[in-house]
Amino acid sequence: LAQQMADFSTEAVLNEDDLAMARAVETTMRQPGVRYAVMQAPDGTVLASSGGAGLVGERLPEMLESGEAAARILGVDGSDLFHSGAPVEIRAAHQPAMVVAHVRVGYSFAQQTAQIKGFVVTQGALNAAGLGLAVLLCAILARQFSRPILALSLLARRVATGDFRVSSNLRHRRDEIGFLAQSFDQMAAFFQRGQFLRHAFERYVSPELADFIDKNPTALAAGSGERRDVTVLFLDIRDF
Repeated sequence: LAQQMADFSTEAVLNEDDLAMARAVETTMRQPGVRYAVMQAPDGTVLASSGGAGLVGERLPEMLESGEAAARILGVDGSDLFHSGAPVEIRAAHQPAMVVAHVRVGYSFAQQTAQIKGFVVTQGALNAAGLGLAVLLCAILARQFSRPILALSLLARRVATGDFRVSSNLRHRRDEIGFLAQSFDQMAAFFQRGQFLRHAFERYVSPELADFIDKNPTALAAGSGERRDVTVLFLDIRDF
């Protein structure tokens, strides 16, 4: 901002155009955050300032040396200001630049700081709301998954005790829980069918033999029997 003001004021300083120099100060003061702006001759004479026309023409070299002094003289609190200066120069070909004036600008970051704080607060509130929503969604999803898994766990305990007449009623689901429930129901149906066949088998052989075959299914394979000497009694009922 200071350099822009200096570049804009070169012609005004050369022409000693007080109105143009005042306009340069006014234009700079319109920028957000600018608290003061002043233009001085190399000897410290004030050419234009944001403090009004009362300081124009006064020789205040201390303002050239210190931004704090410039803020104090212009009646501005300089505790939180960033002071910047730039020379107003005339450049000619093959000639060193000649300084014809100096400009100084006091800039405050209070507005930007407030905006940043507001952004941080807003972002924090949004993050907290997002976190709360995420926790709520996680709780809902966890409930949707935990309840059917708990139900399957209870049914598995019933199967472990020999009660195979169970059904999960979750086969309608199209997710992994549904696939698991479908496999569980198929397993329970298989066990229930096996239990039925055992009960039917026990009607023709002793419970001990049925239990032995149940625990040793390979005993029914061809060639796996035992050779024993037995006595067979053929019995018929007379006149039956």
